[in-house]
Amino acid sequence: MIDTTSLNAGLEILIRVSVVVFVSLFASIAPCKAMPCYVDVTLGASQKPVSEIFVFGPLQICGKTTITLNDGRYLLQLRGNALRLLASTGDKQQKRVYCVAPKMEFRGLRNSYLKIERGRSIRAYAGTVIVSISRANDSDNLLVSHLMLVNHVGKADYVAGVCAAELPKGARLEAVKAQAVLVNCMLARTGALAVLNDTTQNAAYMGVATDRPDVRLAAQTVGDATLCFAEKPIHPYFHSTCAGRTSRACDIFQLDRRSYPYLQSVECHFCQKSPFWKHTVSVIPWPQYAAVFGDCLPAVSKKDEAGRPIEVSLCTAGSVSNTRNLDRTIQPAYDFWMKIGQKFGWNVAPGNLFSFQRKGNYLEIESRGGGHGVGLCQWGAMGMAEQGKKYDEILRHYFPLAKLSK
Repeated sequence: MIDTTSLNAGLEILIRVSVVVFVSLFASIAPCKAMPCYVDVTLGASQKPVSEIFVFGPLQICGKTTITLNDGRYLLQLRGNALRLLASTGDKQQKRVYCVAPKMEFRGLRNSYLKIERGRSIRAYAGTVIVSISRANDSDNLLVSHLMLVNHVGKADYVAGVCAAELPKGARLEAVKAQAVLVNCMLARTGALAVLNDTTQNAAYMGVATDRPDVRLAAQTVGDATLCFAEKPIHPYFHSTCAGRTSRACDIFQLDRRSYPYLQSVECHFCQKSPFWKHTVSVIPWPQYAAVFGDCLPAVSKKDEAGRPIEVSLCTAGSVSNTRNLDRTIQPAYDFWMKIGQKFGWNVAPGNLFSFQRKGNYLEIESRGGGHGVGLCQWGAMGMAEQGKKYDEILRHYFPLAKLSK
């Protein structure tokens, strides 16, 4: 069953999904494209670049000549203009070099999954992982090289991987199916040449969840089903917890009212088991806040029907609290909330249903919910599934104007 009491588990879900913004946020509704059979996913897009990783056998190195390696842990490192694959042993003087090339493609042989250790994380990937050399300027404008990893994976494995990353273990199958349909929508909009990354810019993806048979079943069951509006795939927005009501995309993202008409505000009391249903209260030392936003208290100047701030009045540069006539500027509340998360941590204001006040030398922020509040409420979907609702009913609740196309 879902653990509804662990705030840490909820935070992990939130961080992965709270700021999700899919491809072409401000684009008009795209024409339907062919559903890709394969997806290329850039791995570690939000992580610090690395010059070495470990891969686990048994595996194959695919190329003009196929090299098969048995069980073991192998070191892949960047040296000059080439990649080197070595045996991972304690004696550096006796490390055997198996392959030297500017580019390598790996395929796992055990259960067709390739295990990769990067930093402290070990993840398994279906399909193949292509490793090449990427060069970019660092903060000092110096050209540096690092490893570029791209997972070439089948569509069904990718959908299952996203669902496993986005929803916790114990989520009912119908909620996972609803999530799978939204991933299909993203792929349908991207088209046959899908090139994505593993961050919430597209969707969280951590490879194959070998202990989550439910996600594979969900991906297989929904097939290529998508949600459509005017016979075109929708922008599949979702978030962790709406805490009572979702919001319209045009309000939160400050768009034309004709934009995304299928992303409406709907009532939702199905997410009450979420750790973010209740209020979260956090404080930021005033000097730290003032250094980012100016030395005066922000003010909410406009809210939507769900109670989420739409516009926030902030100090302009140079304004100070002891000035009689403060210069202020109106900014989208979503941008303000995003910057709070980026500067001070996403746990400070998990949801953008927030308010604030100054208490002494601190700014106190009170928030409810988790994420931007647009589209599917994930904890709500899980709650509806627990009540026996089917995935098509869940999707119809959160996207009332969209039609399920199988």
